[in-house]
Amino acid sequence: MLISKEEFVKYITAMKDLFSYKDEAIELLQKYNPYTQAGYWDYPSCDEELCELLEKVTGDSDYIRTFCYDLNFGKYWEPGCVLDHNGDELELATIEDLWEVLNRNG
Repeated sequence: MLISKEEFVKYITAMKDLFSYKDEAIELLQKYNPYTQAGYWDYPSCDEELCELLEKVTGDSDYIRTFCYDLNFGKYWEPGCVLDHNGDELELATIEDLWEVLNRNG
């Protein structure tokens, strides 16, 4: 793998913080204007590019996006919701779980 575990955790955490910041900003905007919606607020973001870069350096094609976008950085993970290519269950509740999955499958 072309990235250390510490670097990987750092970058995924940065993406998570970016998403949290966006959610908090929208919540604050909605407090003063209840008609504010996330889709109408354009904010600078590089999460897609960072996700693509992490996929390249880890050799991943599925699990990083699933963890970040579908599972909200592990928040929505529950047993049985993520399966590998063989149909075996994968735990993706934490960034460390994601790292282990990538090293096992990559």
